[in-house]
Amino acid sequence: MAESTQVTPININSLKEHTLKKISDLLDKTNNRGWRKLAEIVGADKRFRLTSEDLDKCSLKVLDPEGSPSRSLLHVMGNRGVTVKDLLEFLQALGQTEAFQLLRSSASLKILIQPVSQAVLAGQAVRLFCQAAGHPNVEYQWFRKDIEISNINRDNQGQYCCRVFNDKAEQWSMEANVFVDDCKYPRETGDPVEVGPLDLGFNQRHYATDKVALLIGNMSYLNHPKLKAPMMDVYELTNLLRQLDFKVVSLLDLTESEMRNAVYEFLLLLDKGVYGTSVFQHIAVCSGS
Repeated sequence: MAESTQVTPININSLKEHTLKKISDLLDKTNNRGWRKLAEIVGADKRFRLTSEDLDKCSLKVLDPEGSPSRSLLHVMGNRGVTVKDLLEFLQALGQTEAFQLLRSSASLKILIQPVSQAVLAGQAVRLFCQAAGHPNVEYQWFRKDIEISNINRDNQGQYCCRVFNDKAEQWSMEANVFVDDCKYPRETGDPVEVGPLDLGFNQRHYATDKVALLIGNMSYLNHPKLKAPMMDVYELTNLLRQLDFKVVSLLDLTESEMRNAVYEFLLLLDKGVYGTSVFQHIAVCSGS
């Protein structure tokens, strides 16, 4: 099922430089529909204040052989919070048809955040998140193996992607895999727990309040020579995760009971907003947030 939503607007300073340069060139070439008239229109909008000092700095760019008053003005407008949608409206009011068409075609659609593959324990909820910006408004359509999905249940482990589109263009997100591990820590008995709903979110942004990691590498097994890779893997992963600001707990050669206790204690750390990842070398891989 496709869902419409308002997305975070794109600030004009995030546009590609060649797009801004082309718009600036068009504004620099004319007087009655140039940068001064654009500044007048923008200054009349109470949301964006352009001071006389701002305009003087733009004017002085004509003294620079490679300077552009229009490019300088666009930079100031971006610093004041002007979005692509705002600029489209200003260019339309200015009567700059060519610049308007150029901007609209270049900024019609852009995926800002791609969905990320996740592995979760049975019973946890999981969120696949995709965010795009564009003009006109963006719509989203989620698919699983080329089949559109609506209601999510335990059987929906698999590969997902999102179609992002509007009246002008469409893009497909990167594919994201959802893995569900049937281990039921800390529960050891009872009926299997149900997988939480897959929440396909669009508007919310999430920030980690903390990041923790549990690494377990077992080298000693019955009827098998002692392994060397787990120790090296745990060492390398510890260094990599610490570079990503994770607090890492590394353990080696645990018994089944010790591993259960370690995982149980680790799950207690996963409070709201805490990102966590657990690696069981040569057994399984689980991660969640």
